Amino acid sequence: MTKVLIVTQAPSGGVGRHISNLIDGLNNQFDFFVLYNPEFADESFKSWLRKHKNITRITTPYLVREISPNMDIKAINFIYKKIREIKPDVVHLHSSKAGAVGRIAAKLAHVKRIIYTPHAYSFLSKEFSTIKSKIFVFIERILSRYFTTETINVSKSEKRAALDKKIDKDKKFVVVPNAIPTKKHEDVENQRQRLKIIDTDTFVVGNIARVAEQKNPELFVEVAKIVKKKDPSIAFFWVGYKEKRLNDYKFEDGVVNFVGEMIHTDELVAAFDLFFCTSIFEGMSYSLLEAADAGVPVLLSDVEGNNDFADIYTSAKLFNLNDEPESIAEKIIIQKNKHISRTGQITFSYNAVASRILCK
Repeated sequence: MTKVLIVTQAPSGGVGRHISNLIDGLNNQFDFFVLYNPEFADESFKSWLRKHKNITRITTPYLVREISPNMDIKAINFIYKKIREIKPDVVHLHSSKAGAVGRIAAKLAHVKRIIYTPHAYSFLSKEFSTIKSKIFVFIERILSRYFTTETINVSKSEKRAALDKKIDKDKKFVVVPNAIPTKKHEDVENQRQRLKIIDTDTFVVGNIARVAEQKNPELFVEVAKIVKKKDPSIAFFWVGYKEKRLNDYKFEDGVVNFVGEMIHTDELVAAFDLFFCTSIFEGMSYSLLEAADAGVPVLLSDVEGNNDFADIYTSAKLFNLNDEPESIAEKIIIQKNKHISRTGQITFSYNAVASRILCK
């Protein structure tokens, strides 16, 4: 059986969901090994792993988010040794850090097929300085041209960003959008009860994401403050764990309910009347796809990944990150007053995404 080694620094959020979907779709066709740092795994991924006893787990503390020459060299050495032990036919790297150290290790070990899925390139993030972003672009160019067989982009805009930065030739990139199977959402009241929403007249605005710089929680809170002053009946919820780097950030109490990490968020999203996404860049968010599956209207930032989603979902509206918070707040209030029903639809169907990634 073909051996596939999947390497990720943080199997959480959309990355964890992508990996679990990939393996679930092909579990009987491949022998899977998953190498990751358990410190960054969320509860959803841990729960999924517990149910899959046939997947070989390999953990390491060396895969860290920050650039660290000492830890990164240790990570390369660790992954290299595991590749020599396992002898995988395919090594599939997820996100920037694992993509960097993992591709180097795989190339040194002479792996024939090295696949990379960025899940939104680091150089797209506005949290980094211009100089740092240029360094990330340079690193991606070297790794793509000399250490990568194929890059799987989860959105068209992600691929366009790579081509605009001249990361590599067009033929090295393939767009395989994230996708989810449809399901029925008939228990809206039960999902609202999970969020302790009692008043049936409450208009719920929510987001499901890590509390991280990329997701832009500051703007979410700022807009929420403006909205609640004008209409206190609108409630704001953010579901997702807070990254340790933001532990010192003081979110204003009573404005947004930061409820932390919860399971079965694909069902929980039905509790929202409006999904509000403030990200500064995205790949193709699973939370957005889940909101669309539930028919929930979506208001989202006009950035890479999000604008691809807006093209395929009929109840999506974009705003510019440069818009005044008052203007964004007004869009939310208008959405509530219009009483827009849950009739949104995705214009493409879930198909064999996993097969396209590994079966070639």
